[in-house]
Amino acid sequence: MATKKPLAKEIPDVVYDDKGKPYKKGRFLGKGGFARCYELYDRQRNITFAGKIISKHLLKGSNQKEKVTQEVTIHRDLCHPHVVRFDGYFEDPENIYILLELCPRRSLVELHKRRGALTPPEVRYMTLQIAEGIEYLHARAIIHRDLKLANVFLNDRMIAKIGDFGLATMMEKGNERKKTLCGTPNYIAPEVLEKAGHAFEVDVWALGCILYTLLVGTPPFETKSLQETYRRIKSNQYRIPSTIGNTAAKVIRELLAANPASRPKIGDVRKYAYFTEYTPTHLPTSCLTLPPKFSKDLFNKLRATLLKGGTRNIAPVEDLAEAPECMPVFWVSKWVDYSAGEKFAPKEGDELARLPFLRSWFRTDSAIVLHLTNGTLQINFFADHTKLILCPHLGAVTFIDREKELRTFKLELLETHGFDAELRSRLKYAGGLIERLISKAGGIVKPEVSSASGQSARSCGVSSQSKGLTIAKLN
Repeated sequence: MATKKPLAKEIPDVVYDDKGKPYKKGRFLGKGGFARCYELYDRQRNITFAGKIISKHLLKGSNQKEKVTQEVTIHRDLCHPHVVRFDGYFEDPENIYILLELCPRRSLVELHKRRGALTPPEVRYMTLQIAEGIEYLHARAIIHRDLKLANVFLNDRMIAKIGDFGLATMMEKGNERKKTLCGTPNYIAPEVLEKAGHAFEVDVWALGCILYTLLVGTPPFETKSLQETYRRIKSNQYRIPSTIGNTAAKVIRELLAANPASRPKIGDVRKYAYFTEYTPTHLPTSCLTLPPKFSKDLFNKLRATLLKGGTRNIAPVEDLAEAPECMPVFWVSKWVDYSAGEKFAPKEGDELARLPFLRSWFRTDSAIVLHLTNGTLQINFFADHTKLILCPHLGAVTFIDREKELRTFKLELLETHGFDAELRSRLKYAGGLIERLISKAGGIVKPEVSSASGQSARSCGVSSQSKGLTIAKLN
């Protein structure tokens, strides 16, 4: 009979480092492997960290403990604009705590899920920053060995930062070759799979996979079968769409060269002609979403998921249904009357922004319903000022409660793990509203006059101003 996997204990609301300094536990950020991630707030310095918390109960073998020690040893001395900052490390009888720079804009994997393929200027912007981070690591004799979209994070200024050094290793000799089979399937280099020995070139290969994925929308070797994916990697079998252009294709082919010796050194990547084309110096946070054309199919799918998920009504299991990586980037925080002529000072990157705006709206007896051009459907309830935000692309729902606390859930996880009566009733209500949206021609609902204010809501940009108009200000 198989033994049960040990469960990690609940993280206390306040944890203390070796010197007794308190860190207050905040929002749940995600989990993976042996670790859970929470915001940890240092009140003395007024700084919030991303706390990577590893349960000692899950680290049974000495090899697992050594990996954590090696991760800390490698990461703690790194300091570069494109590497996630390491801020501290401590432990108590239950857990190991690693304090890391908080990257509020999540990782490239969430960006990829929302956007799919990016524009070439965005791809160049991201790729060059990742390459700079890799070059810094290689100069310090460090191979990351697990570069992928999920391990490249974005801070508030949309700067890319390499993180998660759980598989990283140090090269002690110039001609050393590592033999460990490690990495993530879609990004593993062929020499790793063949166990022929690997070195810095595996990070160059992974960069090629990242570049391809961001530009094309799917990883170059991805298939439904792990065995087939590995076969394609070993045989260097992938297809470059003609639509991406010759300069991009040249970079991809050389980064993904089957022979590690044929791949460029990481410091030479920026010299390719592709990277001499227009590359922005910064990106606005609006690049996290792309306003798509309204798709009836998306809302049909969302409606079906809502109705299916609403058949269960059990007490929620802590963290299991929660998906902070799907948290919305933009939503309507409040209605503001700018009839006084208030103006906004332009911010760096505004000229590149593509902010979502109101596609349509309507009012019911219980709520105001807002449909944004990025597909988001938001319902603001009048009675208790709670909000429900539905994202059809990620299959996620965000609930902002009476205390303005925000929690995001995957609909498929709610179906599995259940949810409380309050959220259930709101999801059922949302299902009816989605029916109304779908019943309208093309999903476009004409603005209605609000009985409360006697004014119409118009589709407006964030910085728009007009006397007498009620304007949606996006958060």
